[in-house]
Parts: sequence; C-alpha cells; structure tokens
Amino acid sequence: MLGDDPSLGARCLDASAQRKVQVLNAWPLLLSLEQVCAYLDLSPVTFRRVCPVPAVALGAAVARWNRNQIDEWVNSLPPKNQAFAGGNAADQPRRYQPAEAVADERRNEALQKIRDRHHGRAKAKNSSCPAR
Repeated sequence: MLGDDPSLGARCLDASAQRKVQVLNAWPLLLSLEQVCAYLDLSPVTFRRVCPVPAVALGAAVARWNRNQIDEWVNSLPPKNQAFAGGNAADQPRRYQPAEAVADERRNEALQKIRDRHHGRAKAKNSSCPAR
C-alpha cells in the first residue's frame, strides 16, 4: 500500500522543502525598496511607515534591506485574529490618536489665551485707576 512506504513521505517532504528553498533563493539576500515592497506586497509608503527594520547603507544613494531581518520581523507579528481579538484592554495594542493630542494642545492654548486676556485686563484696570 502507499501508506506503508516510509520513503514516500520523506520524498514528498523533501520535495516540499526543496520548493521552499527555491522560492527563498529566488529573492536576493539584500532587497532594494522595490524588491522588498514586492516581497511583502506593500506600497513603498506603507512599507516605510510600518517596517522597523533599518536599511543597510551600501553607498551614498544605495539602501538595501536584509531579507532575513524582514522575515524575522514578519514572523514576529501577531496573527490578525490575535491582534484584534477582544479581551483585556492591556493586551490590546495601543493606538496613537493624534486627534486627542491636537485637542489637548488646542485646549491648553485656549486656556492660556484666556489667562493672558484676564491678566491683561486686570493690569489695565489697575493702571487706569488714579493713584491716591
């Protein structure tokens, strides 16, 4: 029977492993921006925004990304279901909310203007009163 031959499974596994090696070898170790974007199927803008892997400087205008470091970073990312699953708020990734920062800054600026106006009026009242 086919299932009784242990060498058949080993040959299939070897063929699968060989295909993976061939696919990896199709990509150079150091990837240009265009190559790394194609490798990850991301636009250059998105890649530069989300990827923490630094580029390797090979010259004045030559930057490349190490494919092994890119693979390590991608493998470290949580699965989509795990990253956005409900549960404890401490387990959720913190989202940067620039709208809150802008609102706080605007509120502080408005409060400072009110204080400045109030202090300006108080000084004006005190200076307009005749001295006795």
